[in-house]
Amino acid sequence: AQFIYNVAGPDLSTKEDAMDATSNPVTFRIVWCRRQRAKARTDLEIDAWRAEEEGLRDAVLRRDHVHKYRGRSPVLFERYVLGFQDAKALMRAAQVTRFPQSGSHRT
Repeated sequence: AQFIYNVAGPDLSTKEDAMDATSNPVTFRIVWCRRQRAKARTDLEIDAWRAEEEGLRDAVLRRDHVHKYRGRSPVLFERYVLGFQDAKALMRAAQVTRFPQSGSHRT
């Protein structure tokens, strides 16, 4: 299931990457956040899902916008950090899966 993944930058320009939505866990989480945001009933829920999505996206793009959330609602700060840390962990896990370390090498 290929789709074009748009990453909106701070200037609202987009970067397009073709990704497999079923095999990339960070992409899956971003899509899931967007779906949850569409179902949200309050402005705080919408903003919380958006903050988590931004944290996921920022980790992928190696950006850190935690300063944007420090002075805001603790809920939004926590959700941004959750997304950011989860994406970093998922990317580390994917890297280990792709490049497993072999046992001891004897020469």
